Amino acid sequence: MSPTLLAPCSGAVAQLARTGHALTLAADNGAEVLIHIGIDTVKLEGRGFRPLVAVGDKVTAASR
Repeated sequence: MSPTLLAPCSGAVAQLARTGHALTLAADNGAEVLIHIGIDTVKLEGRGFRPLVAVGDKVTAASR
């Protein structure tokens, strides 16, 4: 298992939680995809998460 989450589809990063544990992708097909990692991860206050993207970044399926 990789410690890096790969994009499930192509699109743009629409939202990114300040803690880095969740983001929303606006997919190229018009869908909005919420990606949330873990349970109660907001309590970690970002520890253990290092986002590689920012709001507005374009991603392709399977990219980091």
